[in-house]
Amino acid sequence: MDDASLERAVRRQLALGRLLPLGGAEDGAWIAEAAAVRVLRAAPVPPGVRLGALRIDRSPAAPVSGPVPVPPGALPAGPLRISVELAAESGEPLPVVAGRVREALIGAAEGRVGLVVEGVDVRVVSAVRVVSAPEVPVLPGSLPVPGVVASYADGVGVWIGVAEGFRVLDVARAVREVVGGAVIVAAVGRG
Repeated sequence: MDDASLERAVRRQLALGRLLPLGGAEDGAWIAEAAAVRVLRAAPVPPGVRLGALRIDRSPAAPVSGPVPVPPGALPAGPLRISVELAAESGEPLPVVAGRVREALIGAAEGRVGLVVEGVDVRVVSAVRVVSAPEVPVLPGSLPVPGVVASYADGVGVWIGVAEGFRVLDVARAVREVVGGAVIVAAVGRG
């Protein structure tokens, strides 16, 4: 093998990432981390969830020795842990979303690939809680607060539309003074 061929072979190996153990020590099989990560990224995560950085590492449990020698650069057989960052835009509480992501990743790792997974560590890096506005009439100018173009109250709090040119936080604070301790939910409107 000449130098150029060796260099290409090394680059291909590095692009694949580490080798991860498949099954148990007796299986003597490994998969490229890049291939396993592709499968995990295709897992059926909840709607509104985007997976960010994803890594598969050996768990702190001791590796299991087997009849087949471990290839160079490979993790020895034993349980693995998946670490994933995610951004979520969901109407469900974050612990529920994180639990569903864990289930999806473990299902894909064990069911589609054959990795032995001890657990999944989820780190939420961005979250937006989507709350559906109730179907109640919007009453233009119903609050005597400059900048409010529409408002209504429900069991969640007071929903306001804020006119362009007004600072939303200032208007929300003024509304809070008028209505007391209610939760204020603001949106930018036209007015």
